Order: sequence, then C-alpha cells, then structure tokens
Amino acid sequence: MLEFAIPQFLIDAGAFIAVVAIVVFAHELGHYLVGRICGINAEIFSVGFGPPVISWVDRAGTRWQLASIPLGGFVKFEEGAIIESRGPAARGSEAPSAKHSLKCRAATVAAGPGASFLFAIAVFAISAFATGVLDGRAVVGELNPLPMQANDFEPGDVIVAVNRVEIGSIFDLHRYSQTEDQSKEQIYEVLRGEERLEISGPPPVPSIVADVVPDSSAEKSGLLPGDVVVAIDGEEIRTFTEMRNRVVESNGRMMEFRIWRDGETLDLGLAARLDMRRSADGSGEVVPTIGVMADLFFVPQFYRPTPFEAIWLGTAQTWLIVVRSLEGLALMSVGAISSCNLQGPVGIAALSGEAASQGLSSFVFFIAVLSAAIGFLNLLPIPVLDGGFLLLFGIEAVTGRRPAPQVLNRIFLVGAVAIALLLGFGLWNDFFCP
Repeated sequence: MLEFAIPQFLIDAGAFIAVVAIVVFAHELGHYLVGRICGINAEIFSVGFGPPVISWVDRAGTRWQLASIPLGGFVKFEEGAIIESRGPAARGSEAPSAKHSLKCRAATVAAGPGASFLFAIAVFAISAFATGVLDGRAVVGELNPLPMQANDFEPGDVIVAVNRVEIGSIFDLHRYSQTEDQSKEQIYEVLRGEERLEISGPPPVPSIVADVVPDSSAEKSGLLPGDVVVAIDGEEIRTFTEMRNRVVESNGRMMEFRIWRDGETLDLGLAARLDMRRSADGSGEVVPTIGVMADLFFVPQFYRPTPFEAIWLGTAQTWLIVVRSLEGLALMSVGAISSCNLQGPVGIAALSGEAASQGLSSFVFFIAVLSAAIGFLNLLPIPVLDGGFLLLFGIEAVTGRRPAPQVLNRIFLVGAVAIALLLGFGLWNDFFCP
C-alpha cells in the first residue's frame, strides 16, 4: 500500500488558515451584528486582507469576502460611521457619523473583543460539557495496564495520601511523583465509600508511555501509547522520572529499551533527539528528548458538569488567559522574562499545526485560547486596534469634542507603525530566537 506523508509546513499552514478564519470571523461578527443593531450599514465583511479570493453581496448590500492574506480581517462600515472622516473642504456639511451616537459607536467597536471572549467561553463550555471535566480530587477511574500490581484499586477510590503524604488533588499526586522517594513501597490511603483503606500499589507516575509525539525518536523506534518501559540498557526503570533522567544522561547516544506491551516484553533501540529548549529568561539549552508523554497509573475520573457549571468553567478559563497575558506583558516589559516569548505568525502557525496533529479536541482548545488572546490584544490602547478607538471615544465623552481629522490621521499613522513593528518583532522571534 502506498503511503503519503503530508509535509509539516503544509499541516501548519492549513491549520493556521483555519484557526485565523474561525477566530477572525467570530471577532468581526461581533462588530457587524452590533453595528447593524445600531443602524450602521456595513459595506464589506472580510476575513483576511488583500484581494478577495471568494466574495458575494447579500441583500443588505454588504460584500462578504475571503481575502488572500490570512492575517486578520475587518468590517468596513459606511464612511464616517465610526470615526469622523470630514476633510477641510467638507467642514461646512454634516458628516455621516453625526447620525450615530457615541454609545452606538463605542458598542460596535467593543463588540469585537466581546465576541472573541464569548466565543472562547462557549467553546470551553461546550468542550467541558461534551467531554467532562476532572474531579478536583485524585479519584481513580480506569486502571492503566501495567506489569506491576495495581489490581487492588477500584473505580471511584479517592486517594487521600501516599506514604503518609497527604494528597488533595491530582496535582498533588503529580507533585509527589516529582519530589518524593518512589524506590520504596508505595502505600496508598484511599476512601472507598465510608471505608478508609491502605493499598500497596505502583508509583503514581510509572514509566508508562501515555502518548507519542509525531515524528519523534520514540515514534520512529516503534514505541506505542500504552507501552511500559521496564529497563534501559539493562537497568530497571519503574518511574517516568527515572526514564527521563536516563534519557537526559544519554546525551543522544543509542539506548536499549525493554518494553512491556500487552503482557509481552520486547527490545527497541532508541536514540534521543537533541532539541533546543528556550526558558522564560530567553536562554536556551540543548535537551535530549524522545517525545513521549507521562501518565498516572490510572485514568482520573471525569464528571459531566451542568450547563451552568460548564459556562462558569469556560468563563474562568477565558479570564485566566487574559490574566496570564497581562502578566506576560508586564514581565516582558521589565525584563523578568524574555521577549522571545512573543511569537509571530510563523510561531503561531507551528503551534496550530502541533495542536491539529494532537487531535480535534486539542485543536478546538487552541482555537478557544487564541480567540481569548485576540480579544485581549484588541483591547490594548493602541490606535487602529479596538482599544485605541475606545480610548478616543472616552476622550470624546469627557471633552465633548471629537479630535480633528488631521490629528486622527497622525494618531492612526503612529498606531499602524506600532502594529507593523510588533508584527516584525514577532517574525524576528520566530526565526532568530533559540
């Protein structure tokens, strides 16, 4: 059978175009709908910039188009509807913008970021409702197949301690696996209904392969999700931390992996790939990696939230993205973290392709994250962005006067230059940051 591998750059490009189209459409639809409610006519609704690839005109006279440069989009309202457009020769005549109130204009502009946030909340909420969410506690669901004993656990058991270390959540269990001694016997205290039991079991995060990164050393060597690494170069391996340490110590040399798979053992040769990793301060280091994900010895129990809980979870997730974005900008501005954390279109395309490669749920989650980030970015008080327009409207509300057209032209020129520099800086990071 013939196999055809799609080049990664085509996957990245296709995923990037799809992500931008969806996120931009949701954002611009907010502008469009509120503008129409306020009686502001829209001349063009465009996803992308430049010459249109596909376009049509609806009954209201709005041209809907998909343009050739997938780096954003816009809604072009009737001339002067949002911002004063009169030139010196027209000062004696009434501008079209006079018929639209400040509240309507501000609401139309604010509706773009608002729609981005609402879209993110909706996607997060629907995803939570459809797939379920983790119980906050360390509740055992399905047991992962392992060569070591774990059969005494039952679905619904709540882990409250390991070797006398209290466990309040799944995150505590992961933290325990990274900080506590796992070479000795692991004694779990669990709640099973009204009973409190002690159960001997495997390390919380054994040397199980939860997932394999596409095109990684692990995939090329034949490792599969569900495999358990029991030895490397003849030395017994019990935990994922032990496996990771051996991989790092190998410095890229060939290693002999002994794998337990469905009750049988087999040997695989595997050499780690030397990847450059960038830390928050911008420094880079070479780290040997094989491309596998860790997992607990059990699948945590999920529960299906109510619609109201799902909406609350979606709102909290969106708010967290906004807060983290603010923190990131603040830390970059004072040099606490590297400006290399700011990525441009190429970096976002790579992230889009990676999310798409990990499956539909990861791709949808990435779209929601980007939508929330776009909503936040557009609220920055930079001219030509929505936040810049809202700042001008605030000045107009306080002073009772609109800035002169000549002043507006200079302001928007400065804003356009700032956006161009920001885009160029992101592209520089994409190609030259470690």
